Amino acid sequence: IKLPVNISKRRRGMVTGPDLTVETLESLEGAVFTRRILLSMTMSIYDPLGFITPVSIRMKWMLQLLGRNRTAGWDDPICPEERPRWTEVKKQLVEQGELIFSRSCKPENVDLEAVVTLITFMDGSDAAKAFVAYIRYILLTEKAHVSLLAAKAKLNPAGGQSDPRSEMDGHTLGARGAK
Repeated sequence: IKLPVNISKRRRGMVTGPDLTVETLESLEGAVFTRRILLSMTMSIYDPLGFITPVSIRMKWMLQLLGRNRTAGWDDPICPEERPRWTEVKKQLVEQGELIFSRSCKPENVDLEAVVTLITFMDGSDAAKAFVAYIRYILLTEKAHVSLLAAKAKLNPAGGQSDPRSEMDGHTLGARGAK
């Protein structure tokens, strides 16, 4: 999974500058962060199985917090108090570069007679709800092998949502994801 960070403006849907690298990370200090650029950067991460959900949901939540400032427009610079959070996330993405996962969750030396177990965890809070699914195999050495299968997270509405409602939504995500 590539983790592109491009803070340049777009023209006709195409970025006008190159992605940031570890060598060009210093240019982040003088860059202007607008809601439009941050939204573009957040939505440019393609993660269909949710392997980097912890990072992407944090970025979406920070965007939702930026949206509470009704006076700021899409092309206005963000307030100085928000800048350190976004700078830290961008640095983490650039330093990581990309994540590599095995295409198969099933190890080579799996015991075909043993039971395969699907493990799901669901949760909800005042900010978001999420689920994660793992698959557990028993190997020929009788040890367990657990692999991340999928994850999904959703933000709660900007107006807020009760914790019990968010918990129930998290369980709904988990039930749908376990199918």
